[in-house]
Amino acid sequence: IIDSLFGKAYATQQRNKMNTGVVIDWRASPGNYQYLKELSDKLQHATLAKIVVNMKKCMEKHSPYYREAASAVDTLEEVVARDHELSATIVSIIDDKNVSAVLDFLDELKAMNHPVYFVGKVTRADRVYMEVRSLVLPSSFGTISFPIKVYRNRVRGDGVPYAPDFVYNGDMDDTESLEKFVELVLKKI
Repeated sequence: IIDSLFGKAYATQQRNKMNTGVVIDWRASPGNYQYLKELSDKLQHATLAKIVVNMKKCMEKHSPYYREAASAVDTLEEVVARDHELSATIVSIIDDKNVSAVLDFLDELKAMNHPVYFVGKVTRADRVYMEVRSLVLPSSFGTISFPIKVYRNRVRGDGVPYAPDFVYNGDMDDTESLEKFVELVLKKI
């Protein structure tokens, strides 16, 4: 969606700028390696396969983490122009059902240097600790789940939600009422 609105080259450059200094640490352990290898073999995903190979190298060097850059850093010194100038007002409806990939989308939307207005209610928050795997406890009386990767230096902090610019106190499932509220918001901005 963002590539379509702003153009792929511009959107990629803005994402890269947003992610400058962001790294991902994968905990290099035999259990995590085996889990990711099985997942990679099943999904046949190139990026995951690269993580598996590099995690094995880290374990061989007794390094506790495989560190990957969150994105390829754009080395262009000039600013990539948008494919077309966007004159539309962007309004995103948010609420407490928004988490994870939705928050990533909102991060990217905010990084595009275009006015974006959030309407609705406060979102949920996500963690910088993610990619959870689970193990059955030795007693077989339960399972434990734990993250195996962590984002370092992410722009939006750990456990930070998005708050609306315009709070909607009505029922988020009442489409007609919500549409009327958005129309009022558009008249204000």
